[in-house]
Amino acid sequence: MKKRHFPVIVITVLLILTVLLIGIILHLQGRVKPNPAGTVGNSAGNLYNGGLFCEHEGMVYFANPYDYNTLYAMDITGDNIRKLRNVSVQNLLAAGEHLYFFRASTSNTSDNVFTTVGAPTALNRCRLDGSDSKSLKTGIVLSAQLVDNHLYIMLTDNKENILYKTDTNGSHESELTHQYIQPVSAENGVIYYSDPFEHSLTALDTSTDTATRVFSGNIWSPTKYGDYVYYIDADNNYSLNRYILSQKKAEILTTERVDFYNVGNGYIYYQTSGKEPCLKFMTTEGGSPTTLAVGAFRNIHLTSTYVYFRQYGVDDVLYRSYPGSGSYSEFSAAKAAVKE
Repeated sequence: MKKRHFPVIVITVLLILTVLLIGIILHLQGRVKPNPAGTVGNSAGNLYNGGLFCEHEGMVYFANPYDYNTLYAMDITGDNIRKLRNVSVQNLLAAGEHLYFFRASTSNTSDNVFTTVGAPTALNRCRLDGSDSKSLKTGIVLSAQLVDNHLYIMLTDNKENILYKTDTNGSHESELTHQYIQPVSAENGVIYYSDPFEHSLTALDTSTDTATRVFSGNIWSPTKYGDYVYYIDADNNYSLNRYILSQKKAEILTTERVDFYNVGNGYIYYQTSGKEPCLKFMTTEGGSPTTLAVGAFRNIHLTSTYVYFRQYGVDDVLYRSYPGSGSYSEFSAAKAAVKE
């Protein structure tokens, strides 16, 4: 009798072990590999301008305005443009084998989207080729950044704000504060932001999630870049300033009123307002201010090879320029890629 049951028992045990092994393999395949220390999902300047472009390992991922801001990818040269997902995106982040983005509601997408009015409706994750999309956080997402192996996500329900911290798998979530914070400027595990009450520059150590005041002022859109923190000074006609961390002092780069700016590749690109608004650029030291385009522009994004921007009020045309160049042109290749 025992000998007859022995093969059945063995087969049953083997089947159970096989199912468990398959489950473990599928679980591990679905998990995100750890990122190296110092990983940041996107530059602060790009995120302040909408996060519509993100460079990662020789590729540029972007929201194509000629196709309802749906997700595209291309080489850093602007070649080999292809569509990844039929969903409108912003606040693009990239690290390892994955992209993270705000998934915005649009009538043109075939994906199921949430219908929350007035803001992006979910924070999603997908692979670099656009496959295997997963929603990590739903609701009205205001801003987000990836720091090492954690996402810092600012949400609101139009009644209160909540800053969440979660790992890249969307688990082990915690609430950090109900203050409105833009956690986009990060470097070496530290997030630099403007305190929502006093508007002073504050540093959040992400290893302990403790905050420390850096210096006082009415600071908007702080961007850590080298030994400096660039910012808009709301107490002084919204001038563009920078704070020198090693010397603990601030200096004015331009007294013009600045609406938007971005820092990278040795330059600062900024939009001025007034009687004759202009898109300008200068060196990161504040030298050689140059007008690139006359008029109101926004969504200024920087990659290692180009500056991308849009004209205010014109959502379906994209321009680009070489860093430091005084000329620009429409990025017609992005438009042509939609027709192919």
